[in-house]
Amino acid sequence: FWNAYSFFVTYANIDGYEGHAGRESGRPSPEHELDRWVLARLATAAGECERGLAAYSANAATRAVVEFVGELTNWYIRRSRRRFWSPGLDDAKRRAYDTLSYVLTVLSQLLAPLAPFIAEEVYRGLHPDGAESVHLTDWPAIPAREEDAGLVREVAMVQRIARMGLSLRKQAGIRVRQPLAAAAVHLPGGSTLSPSQRDALMEELNVKRIETLANPSDVARVRAVPKARILGPKLGRDMQEVIRAARDGQVRVEGDRVVVWSGSREWDLPPEEIDVGYEGREGAQVASEDGILIAVDTAVTDDLLAEGMANEVNRHVQELRKRTGYAVDDRIGLEIDGDLPESWKQAIASWALADLDEVRDPDGVAEVTIAGGTFTLKVRRR
Repeated sequence: FWNAYSFFVTYANIDGYEGHAGRESGRPSPEHELDRWVLARLATAAGECERGLAAYSANAATRAVVEFVGELTNWYIRRSRRRFWSPGLDDAKRRAYDTLSYVLTVLSQLLAPLAPFIAEEVYRGLHPDGAESVHLTDWPAIPAREEDAGLVREVAMVQRIARMGLSLRKQAGIRVRQPLAAAAVHLPGGSTLSPSQRDALMEELNVKRIETLANPSDVARVRAVPKARILGPKLGRDMQEVIRAARDGQVRVEGDRVVVWSGSREWDLPPEEIDVGYEGREGAQVASEDGILIAVDTAVTDDLLAEGMANEVNRHVQELRKRTGYAVDDRIGLEIDGDLPESWKQAIASWALADLDEVRDPDGVAEVTIAGGTFTLKVRRR
């Protein structure tokens, strides 16, 4: 919670953002999907918190807020950083500030009975001009228009697929900063990813494209386990034959149905009656949960390797900036000595608010080894 507040204050001060005074109830007018999602997710968390407090369950109320704060920092703020880092203060960026300010205000009110001191500190920081104590404000009333259960479910699915894909990267020993060519996704029931969901997955997994996997059997074998407690009374004597057939891999997925066969007989089962998973074929990196399948192409070309090295160099440049004590908006001179294409050196300089040049009498120096290559980094304040 404090980290989210600190992020907001740092960049709001840089941009001269002065709040959304004069708007009805200080509520934002979101257009960006991330803003709409965080408001919908806040509405869910506020409802859960209120129900927990009404039932005298501080644990339930606190859990709802803590889970939301995790998603606020690890999803909303992290995925919105480019908007906050962009130069100037246009309408789109102002809406992002409006949204984050409103979310932090409501959070401080939700936390007031649970963490009174930090709630008061954040609330007064957000409303410095003689605002009353957060403990004297009304309990936040979230308007129904901010609820969007469909969007919350869609983002939750993207988050789940991203976690599965990142686990495959970890298994293969490939860092997230190393871009990959593609990931292929299969969703149960014939579902598909929207363009915004594809874009989010591409960024989260750091891949160049997301493909739709129409036939999971191309990369994986179906592994199905019938739910005996449900199917037993329904199938009777056939239950054991269905279990054996599923164990032997005599299963296929057709849309939102699962077909198990044995000889000339077939059983057409809905997903709630049988658990379906996938096992990668030889050489395939796949992960599956509840009928969702993701496969990641782990081959790294020379171009992808160069981009990955640039990302690693950028990380070290950013760390050098912090270690040297520069402010977030300080412009610097940067020298990169190492085997990396000039285009990537220029890109790193743009990411680091730097001018690429020979640096004499540097404020800070770092020597790092990346993918077997040595780089010397020098910085100096302009």
